[in-house]
Amino acid sequence: MKKIIVEGHRGYCAKYPENTLISFEKAIELGVDAIEFDVWLSKDKVPVIIHDGDVDRTTDGEGHIRDKT
Repeated sequence: MKKIIVEGHRGYCAKYPENTLISFEKAIELGVDAIEFDVWLSKDKVPVIIHDGDVDRTTDGEGHIRDKT
């Protein structure tokens, strides 16, 4: 029998803001086996943890991560 792996997609985003430290911590407290998140590079090559390639949906800004510093 295969083991089912429970993954916190963007943390525990049903209750906490996605891709935040509190979301990751709460998912771990629930006992997930793994946490999935996306990493994009900014214009100055700084890694940014955010699901979308732009900031439109999750912030009050707009534009692509690759265009921001």
